[in-house]
Amino acid sequence: IEIWAKCELFNPFGSVKDRTALGIFEGAKKRLKNGEDITIIESSSGNTAKALNVIASIHNVPFENITNRIDIPEARGILKILGGDLIELPGTSSCPDPTDPYDPIVQIEEKVAKNPHYYHTSQYTNLENPKIHHDTTGKEISDDLGKVDYFFGALGTTGSSRGIIEYLQEQNPELKKIGIISKTGGM
Repeated sequence: IEIWAKCELFNPFGSVKDRTALGIFEGAKKRLKNGEDITIIESSSGNTAKALNVIASIHNVPFENITNRIDIPEARGILKILGGDLIELPGTSSCPDPTDPYDPIVQIEEKVAKNPHYYHTSQYTNLENPKIHHDTTGKEISDDLGKVDYFFGALGTTGSSRGIIEYLQEQNPELKKIGIISKTGGM
């Protein structure tokens, strides 16, 4: 068998989430074209937040990240250096939990409801997340390898794996998909 790995280490922050941030920023760009004054708000434990912060700053848009888990101290330091607002909550769930009053998504939804100038990029539900991986990452893998029989992908927001799988399945409907969940920190 041949095993291949898609490495994203040459992206600005060395993560596939750089593509995610670029894709989910599309909605914000539409609002900016309409001349709206917005603040981007997201819930991220690091990689998506770093990339969104940079993209937002390029467009002179304020950025706010609300999270309850930054397991890597360097990620916290980079986010502070980038200058966006970082709000860390005491919640303990690694997944969105609408029953937890400290859930970052619950906090974001409350802020957006009170202030329409917030734009929640919503990496968990934004269809631009899988779309950019369908259009770029999945296509690149297929162009490089041809028919792919098995795809092993990490499951976080699942946007990158979902988009890649959708593209690869278009090329090979018999594709086998295996999701990988990492166990880190206090999970």
